[in-house]
Amino acid sequence: VSTEGEGSQGMPIYWMRNGMKVYRDTSDHPEIAGASCLQVKDVVACDKAAEEIMRRLCRIINESGYYGEDITIIKNNVAYKDADLAVRGQAVWGLHENLMVPAANFDETANKEEQALDDGLILIPHLVTRIIYSGAGHIDCCAGAYSPVISPRAAVTNAYYSVSAAQSIKPFILLRDEPHANKSKYGRLQITSGESNMLELPTFLKVMTTHLVRRLMEEGWRPPEEEISLDADLLQFGLLNHDVRLKKKLKMADGSYKSAVELQRFYLNAAKQLAPLCQEEREGIELWEWVLGLLSQDLENEDNFFSLFGILDWPTKLYLIFKEMGRKSLPLDHRNILNMNIGYHSLDESPQKSLWAKLLTRDKEEPFMYRVVTDADIEKRISEPPASRDVLRSDFIKFVFHNVKSHDLKSRKMNWSEARLQFHGEKNQRYV
Repeated sequence: VSTEGEGSQGMPIYWMRNGMKVYRDTSDHPEIAGASCLQVKDVVACDKAAEEIMRRLCRIINESGYYGEDITIIKNNVAYKDADLAVRGQAVWGLHENLMVPAANFDETANKEEQALDDGLILIPHLVTRIIYSGAGHIDCCAGAYSPVISPRAAVTNAYYSVSAAQSIKPFILLRDEPHANKSKYGRLQITSGESNMLELPTFLKVMTTHLVRRLMEEGWRPPEEEISLDADLLQFGLLNHDVRLKKKLKMADGSYKSAVELQRFYLNAAKQLAPLCQEEREGIELWEWVLGLLSQDLENEDNFFSLFGILDWPTKLYLIFKEMGRKSLPLDHRNILNMNIGYHSLDESPQKSLWAKLLTRDKEEPFMYRVVTDADIEKRISEPPASRDVLRSDFIKFVFHNVKSHDLKSRKMNWSEARLQFHGEKNQRYV
């Protein structure tokens, strides 16, 4: 169901029967708002379902010849303005994670930024260091110098918190109201320092580990500040981002040094003490510990680096890039390397046009990608929402789609909270 004039620059928003919505966001890039999820695996399934929906839409458009040439969708948070995919002029957006949290965390009488700063003493060091398993990998360009980085979003994150959605401000956390629920009970925590992933495990881990850290905070966990406080978090974020072999230690507020893996293990060990844990949380803790073990190896060793292939995005992507550079003696800024940098995120179905499609073909022949959900889970989420508040919206959309002819409608508007329809010949709108 499309609604008129509510998206960026008056463009329609498309509401889908699986609880998602698709729209054109600021600066003309397509954006998908995923369905509300009560399980982290549903987040993964919905993310991959959205990917498949966009892939199928591309196929339909290209087969129709509507544009006169094929188009593709890049599931990535970096856009290049140059036609040859050079890094100059890059624009970066984040993948926004929204967590529903108790309203006690959002005291209306308190200063939001002061309150967030207090919570951030625990949360920000986690968000800084979790890029070692959530980063998508990238070839970054700064002042004409090219370098491999763990996370494209980390390169532009420039604030701890913000109450503004201004494009120039790219914070770890955007402080927003929760329009989808009773404000006396719930608030929304929006994390904007991450990016989209192609592999399933990074998506699962970044959401699960952040949930566990939030749960620790909500249950009163307050570690000694010197155990986790980083000295100038934004500076440490940049240093860690360029350390693709994870050799450097991060400077702590007390002057000591710890690795990102050590900091993550501190959070992991605290999460192990939570009780009770549901099955998915127990599985998340096991996977968290397993991945930290792989990341604690000497990644200067190519075999150790390769052990992360098909598990985490940034080592998978950079391993392929480094191998191609070595095989053909190419510099980091060579057109072929920059094409690989983008091609890893291409949803094109052709292995000749998409590095990701090539990897999927190889995985079907001899599986190497770590899977969190099944193909059946993903297919289900293409048409059905998770068991959440989105079920009601989905039922309404299906009803309209099957029972209301579009030419009977004078107008239709919809947002997260309500839907309005007005039929030709009727004075008043009907709304749910």
